[in-house]
Amino acid sequence: MKKRIAILIAVVMLATVCLAALTACYQSRPAKLSKVVGTYELKSYTRTYPAKEGEETGETVDLIATNQIKAYLVVTSDGKGYYVYEDKDTPVRCYQCKINVSMDDEQPDKVKEISYTYAAETTGDAIPGSGHETLGVYFKYRTKKLSYNMPAIFGRKYSRSVRYEKVSNETGLNYVNREFGTTFAPADYEVALLDGVLVYNGAYDAASPYVYYVVDYYPERAKCNVYYALKSDRQAHADADLTATPMMTAHSDDYDTGAYADKVTVTFGNLPFDAPYYGTPVTSLTYHGEGYEMWLSRNSRATSDVQAFISDANTQYDQYLASLGE
Repeated sequence: MKKRIAILIAVVMLATVCLAALTACYQSRPAKLSKVVGTYELKSYTRTYPAKEGEETGETVDLIATNQIKAYLVVTSDGKGYYVYEDKDTPVRCYQCKINVSMDDEQPDKVKEISYTYAAETTGDAIPGSGHETLGVYFKYRTKKLSYNMPAIFGRKYSRSVRYEKVSNETGLNYVNREFGTTFAPADYEVALLDGVLVYNGAYDAASPYVYYVVDYYPERAKCNVYYALKSDRQAHADADLTATPMMTAHSDDYDTGAYADKVTVTFGNLPFDAPYYGTPVTSLTYHGEGYEMWLSRNSRATSDVQAFISDANTQYDQYLASLGE
């Protein structure tokens, strides 16, 4: 019996440790959201390795100094915020981010934890510059910080510590604009991943009136260049510097029509393209025409040639017509 109890206790302790290992640990002293909102600067980001044989303490690496990191997090009360990041290998970039707050169980009017995520190439590690982090709220007297610590257990070769400190009550970009001497204009979170060349090839779609529809989309500027040709006349059209502002439509819970998800819509030229929105940035958009659809696939602007897409679509349409004997 004692052996079984000992095993049970060991299992419980192991499960507890595992849970702690899967999530970041932090000291929490909750505060009201009205106090938490504002601008935070990354003040500490370290990695500590276990002590080697014969040493009393392990090596601690200051990653801010090593990588020349400068980062800010702007927390707002409406679920949106901003994250600004640069290091020695990464040019400064400002992202609009989604912010979630977790209220304290014992003090339900106070925030104990916040998490943020922005549209970027994220990694599994929740670290500064990776696209997402979860941070504990600690407010006491003049101490106003967001932080976490990750222990060196279960195969981790080092522990990690991150701390942001509140530097302003600003909930916009004024403070960071002054710090970097610029004016940031981040893309809307919902469409940030659409930055690039969006392509529809209708050469083989008999129902579509378009040979092609290509959009060079710049979400940060809410602008686009549109290129298209109709099958009726094969005339090439090019419209530059058009406004393309995303619009959000709240869902209606209409399961009969499928309108149970929020929707993001962006108009390119005179055509509205949309996609269901489930809380993460959309990666494609669709135009719903009469009896046909145009689905825009994103391509990196750095490796894309708009004219090459257009040429390929024209060639494929000629081949399609030839196959029909036209």
